[in-house]
Amino acid sequence: MARFLLVLLASLPPLFYIKLYKFKTPNSIIIYGLLGGLLSCLALGFFKGFLLPEALSFPSKETLSITLFVSFIEAGLLEEIFKNVFFLLALKFVKNKFDFDLNPYFYLVLGASIGLGFGIFENASYAVNPELGFLKNIWGRLYTTIPAHMTMNIIFSFLYSKKQNLFVCLAGAVLFHAIYDFFALPSNLLGDLLVRGTLIFGFGLIIYMGKDLLHKSQDI
Repeated sequence: MARFLLVLLASLPPLFYIKLYKFKTPNSIIIYGLLGGLLSCLALGFFKGFLLPEALSFPSKETLSITLFVSFIEAGLLEEIFKNVFFLLALKFVKNKFDFDLNPYFYLVLGASIGLGFGIFENASYAVNPELGFLKNIWGRLYTTIPAHMTMNIIFSFLYSKKQNLFVCLAGAVLFHAIYDFFALPSNLLGDLLVRGTLIFGFGLIIYMGKDLLHKSQDI
């Protein structure tokens, strides 16, 4: 029962955050995005479990090289690849119903929904596995990790809406993800401050990108 309540608690913030990004957006886009995010996290878990089982266990003593590897490769690169493959799949699926070229803001909403769906499943997986240390960081993850995943996918979707190639889109998301994780992994006061600074910078990017796409959507 306690674990069920933790899963529920871990899922509430994304449902709250998504309200901020429902500006004249069809519910279908948000639903497809959330489902895509959930599936991307599930697919990543299967990938790690079958092909990279060592990635599921963290070493007892972190070193700079391990922190760099986890930040840029295991978390940054792998997670962003899986999340944004499902972003592209969801985008293709809903393009038959909505004209994204006529409303660029939809890209941002879909990207945010993918990131939040991923955050739901990731937080839920930590909630049902206390051995992973979720209980020690439950409040921090609720207001840092979830909006961070949202920001990462918004960066990708914004660059994609600007007709950038996929490498540039992925590089932007991976770089933000890697910097965030690099500051977060040491779990000390300086790291916590840098994580919050990274999030503040990310929110600034969201405001800029959101205004840019809203302006274009309203001018069409």
